[in-house]
Amino acid sequence: MPIPCVVVPRRGATREDLNQLGRALIHFARHGGVRCRVDAGVLGDLLGGNRPTQALTPGAEGISFTVGARGYDRRRTLDSLRRHVPAELVEDVLVEGRSWQQVE
Repeated sequence: MPIPCVVVPRRGATREDLNQLGRALIHFARHGGVRCRVDAGVLGDLLGGNRPTQALTPGAEGISFTVGARGYDRRRTLDSLRRHVPAELVEDVLVEGRSWQQVE
């Protein structure tokens, strides 16, 4: 079963910030070392500098995506997200409902 993740863009993010976040998610999906699924429409919105609406987490402003469960390792996933997604572009990143700011 895929592991649920959420990226919460920084409040007040500019169009350029959203574009950079989209590029960071693409890079994570391609080079992060874990299987990742982000909706193409969401990526298109981000790359266009717009906040996506179709993948927003209900009750939050987060962008939902999944990582593959085969060989899943939370620490490895978090390390990869931290390498690929600049912290200044996000309020938080959740993996399995827990913040990437929580100490393991």
